[in-house]
Amino acid sequence: MSERVQRRLAAIVIADVVGYSRLVQADEEGTRALFRLLQEETINPKLEAEGGRLIKTMGDAYLLEFPSAVAAVRCAVDIQRSLPESQGDLPGERRIQFRIGINVGEVIVEGDDIHGDAVNITARLERLAEPGGVCISHSVHEQTKNRIGFEYQYLGEHEGKNLRETIRAYRVLGDERSPVTTHELMDESGRAELPTRPSIVIPPFAISGDAADTTALADGLRIDILNALTKVSGLFVIAIASANTYRGKSPAEAAEAFAVRYSLDGNVRKAGNKVRVSITLTDNLSGEIVWANQYDRDLEDTFAVFDEIAARVLLALNVKLVMGEPAKIWHKTLKDFRSLALLYEGIDSFYGMTNDAMELARAKFERIAEWNPEVSAGPTWMAITHWIDFQRGWNAPRETSLKKAKTWAEKGIALTGCDGQAYTILMHLHLVEKDIEAALKLGRQAISVRPNCTAAHSHYANVLHYCGDHEAALHNIQLAMRFSPMQQPIYLEILAKIYRALGRYGQAIETAQQAISANPNSMLSYLVLASIGVIRNDRSDEPRLKEQILQLEPSFSLPTFAEGQPYGDGEFLAKWVSELRAAGLP
Repeated sequence: MSERVQRRLAAIVIADVVGYSRLVQADEEGTRALFRLLQEETINPKLEAEGGRLIKTMGDAYLLEFPSAVAAVRCAVDIQRSLPESQGDLPGERRIQFRIGINVGEVIVEGDDIHGDAVNITARLERLAEPGGVCISHSVHEQTKNRIGFEYQYLGEHEGKNLRETIRAYRVLGDERSPVTTHELMDESGRAELPTRPSIVIPPFAISGDAADTTALADGLRIDILNALTKVSGLFVIAIASANTYRGKSPAEAAEAFAVRYSLDGNVRKAGNKVRVSITLTDNLSGEIVWANQYDRDLEDTFAVFDEIAARVLLALNVKLVMGEPAKIWHKTLKDFRSLALLYEGIDSFYGMTNDAMELARAKFERIAEWNPEVSAGPTWMAITHWIDFQRGWNAPRETSLKKAKTWAEKGIALTGCDGQAYTILMHLHLVEKDIEAALKLGRQAISVRPNCTAAHSHYANVLHYCGDHEAALHNIQLAMRFSPMQQPIYLEILAKIYRALGRYGQAIETAQQAISANPNSMLSYLVLASIGVIRNDRSDEPRLKEQILQLEPSFSLPTFAEGQPYGDGEFLAKWVSELRAAGLP
């Protein structure tokens, strides 16, 4: 008679070291010693405090078991928050960091070991977690959401290898003290810290030869490489707008300025029907060339080059792809050079950022949509141009631009090869229309597809702020500003109103003043300053602020202002309006 299989319900945790192979290659003995030290001095005591036990060590990962989901989440968050302090003054590239996944389910017991679908689901959740973060299942979320005060972000449904059902995943954001992960933002002095995951900047590629259209080809190729890397959760990528400010300067300068470790340097030469692309990946901490290659191609084959380069970069940096990422990174769309060249020309016109340049870019993108009706590139870029028109009041009534942007974006997300930008556009447009729930859902989708995208994080931060989730909003806007250190004034405006909402008035004042320095027409920043003057009973600057607001918008009225603010919490908005009325605004 066969022995009955033992089963029990358990809260399971898997904690895996981020980039362990890279750490060992750099310093094997030091990494192994640090791994043991962290287990003895940080992990084991916290495990014991929550009644958990170490099932086994799996190379560079731990399998842990807890008596409850609450204990598992508390312990995981405590570990992640303690790791930076436990590693003292070690530089970022030497520190050990974990991804942690948590699930509750029935496990099969064999001696001291456990296994089964519940463990496999936990492993999948671990791969979905950010470096330094915690990712939990729906069952854990249901058992902890009203019991320990943490905030969560829904990450959608995900498939897992050999799993019968999809997994609903949530990111643990933290509680009122702090978010779980702040490791890639700023240090206490406000300076950018070197990210713990591999980080890279791609400045504009150099041009060789006299071909007039080589610049568009070089910039388009670079944007495609960057766009592919932006979708990789295990990589930290500086945004294109910031990288563009280092045109003509050395990649090493860019890496130092943006506090990233790696730079990708390129040179493009076009001659007749041939193109040569030379690429160098440099480790700017050591000064060593990690990888270099030269690609000689016919123009018709150029679209394949950025895939090869992106793949080599990920391989060289030992970046682990989570399930589903290869498909979204390398799902090719535009297969012919005529379309690709026109796309690059359109993008080149787009970044002229004038009314005329936008019209020229739109004409090119519309032709791409006509030539390739089955792919998303044309509709996505059409949506972006109308979105810019909507924000700047160009070319058509704003309502018409909004409608066109929304129509094209909806086409873009429904077609092959959607790169995620259309989700960001729709998120913002639904917020404008005060459809908060739709904006939240689209924001989660945008972040899921483009985890390194500064636009996705900044607009999602704005949505979260209007929903009242100000801590999560702060985390996302800070992350957006770290991806794009050459900050747009709008990011500072969003940050200022988030600080005001959190009651961090000193930081709100400082940030609003920075926004006004960058853009003297920053109406929102003046409104933030006026309301804080009332809150603090410091009315000395009130006449000047009122004068500035009415000078910027002579017809300003509080009812019109309130009507345009899509806050989910009516009391929050009413309080702000009351403060502005007390400041003398009509």
